[in-house]
Amino acid sequence: MKPFITLEDGTRVLEITGDQQALEFGGGVVYRDRTGVFWSWWDPPAPGHKNYIVFTAALPRGFIDDMEVDLDEVALATAGELSARELKKLAKSRSANDRFIAMQAVIDALGSSSVCPEPDEVTPYEMALRWGEIFGVDREEVAMIDHEDYLIRETDRFIECGQVGGRMLGRFKIYEHALSAIADEIKRTGTTSSNVYHEHDVGRLELLVWDPERHAGLDYPKRSVLPQAIWQNEMRRYRKSLSGGRCKSKGIMKVRKQAQDRRRHKRMRQSAKNMRAILEARD
Repeated sequence: MKPFITLEDGTRVLEITGDQQALEFGGGVVYRDRTGVFWSWWDPPAPGHKNYIVFTAALPRGFIDDMEVDLDEVALATAGELSARELKKLAKSRSANDRFIAMQAVIDALGSSSVCPEPDEVTPYEMALRWGEIFGVDREEVAMIDHEDYLIRETDRFIECGQVGGRMLGRFKIYEHALSAIADEIKRTGTTSSNVYHEHDVGRLELLVWDPERHAGLDYPKRSVLPQAIWQNEMRRYRKSLSGGRCKSKGIMKVRKQAQDRRRHKRMRQSAKNMRAILEARD
């Protein structure tokens, strides 16, 4: 199958599945990259949520032989359109479209989780960045981070956190205390659809996939915060630097010039180990 479009990163899009406005109504993409042929598909974000749950399945030739699938059950679910023998033949076809048909039959019969038990949670910005070109979505129009989202970042001395368009929640020595502060704020304000990001560097944000309920209500020391006017001014400049999803400045702004004797913080250090260790330990 020849690609009908090749993206900037070399990904060759072979087929669009579902709705032509897939980022709004749900759909998917069959594509080929350096590692093989894949199908990614998703539904529109659930009510009260902003992120997509994206399932992905590899489509190598003969993939169905490596799956613990009852082909007779799958064939029965197709209402006679495909037999077990035909499904096996499609899965071994040289055509990626044929293999997609076989995979779709498996998913229709057994569910998406049977093929991809651990789907990815993907933000609207990441979806626009990845697939916006083929679905007519201008990535420049999708914000990387929203006012209601929360930000965690590390300085030389503290782990600080707060709402991007709201108030600072504190400076802490322990990462889990910052998570607890955000969880309590989410519970207090009801901002359950807000994303929480860990900042590795300016313009390089990692979505935190977590359960706020497991961190809410824990004891943690109350830490000092910046004057809210300074935090909010800083966040305004921060959002501006990320406007259109692109970081227009090469380094983080000089912050806290009006606080802490006009000292400057050094550049934010890359550190996600604490975050992962805490979440894995709690799991």
